[in-house]
Amino acid sequence: MRAPSGLLPVLRVAFLVAVLLGMAVTLVRLWPEVAPALAKLSWSTLVLSALAALGWQLAGLQGWRSTLRELGSPTPPLAAARIYLVSQLGKYIPGSVWAAVAMVRLGQETGLPRARMAYSFAVSLAFSMLTGLALGIPALVGRSGHYVYWAVAAFVVLAPVLLWPRLLNWLLGLGLRALRRGRLEQPLSGAGITRIIAWYLLTWLLGGLHILALAVGMGADPAGALFPSIAAFAVASTLGVLFIIAPAGAGVRDVLMVLLLADVVGVPGATAIALISRVTFILWDLAGAGASSLLWHHARRRSPQPQDAMAGAARADEER
Repeated sequence: MRAPSGLLPVLRVAFLVAVLLGMAVTLVRLWPEVAPALAKLSWSTLVLSALAALGWQLAGLQGWRSTLRELGSPTPPLAAARIYLVSQLGKYIPGSVWAAVAMVRLGQETGLPRARMAYSFAVSLAFSMLTGLALGIPALVGRSGHYVYWAVAAFVVLAPVLLWPRLLNWLLGLGLRALRRGRLEQPLSGAGITRIIAWYLLTWLLGGLHILALAVGMGADPAGALFPSIAAFAVASTLGVLFIIAPAGAGVRDVLMVLLLADVVGVPGATAIALISRVTFILWDLAGAGASSLLWHHARRRSPQPQDAMAGAARADEER
């Protein structure tokens, strides 16, 4: 993988600066209305929302780890946590490849093959986005009370792709070839696909609960805010990823979240939720990366032999 070159990085930095300035201006303009909305939130609400966000992060880690296992590299929990959580910081750097580059480099340090790490990033991203849209779009278009019907329709459309291993493997291989990343080293099994999908569905549900806790804390009806919260988080997050110019979906994710939550808690309340959500995930990303790195290095100093054995196995794998 190579970092982007030419004009695109400059455009991404310029976009990030413009987004930050726009968000700052908007926040200053709406602050007289946003401040009372923030004041409604109790510490217990903030803690509950933060715990759901932490669950989102850990479930995403397990989803990626399950993907890596299916690709042929079962990885110990601590090593996997360090690779995944540290690489997530790459999404805050302007550019579309830094998280993937970080994942490949960190995987090499742990003794995992480069190609397999790249495949795990691409395949897990595909699963994450498919499940996010499968949950989010029905919640978006069906929030008037017909969510179940839209969810069934989405399942009928996406089930053959998500649950038919042969078709899914073919589509993943096609996508990898289109990205010039070769092909899958081994097909994903039906049981493995089910396990990965379950983790990512849990991921998006926890993200929705993270938003729901904040909305209810601002006075929203829990039943009425449930599906809009799922939609706001899942749709805003997945579409933010697709907009590759925006680091971590900056601006895109936040604007979409405000639009999708405005009917539930009003524009000031939705702005406050988007702000708190952004800060919460930044703090968890930093804490997760720092804690996993410290624990991994501590474990490596105490018992370096397993890491050396894994690295040797990975070199032999790449030579074959």
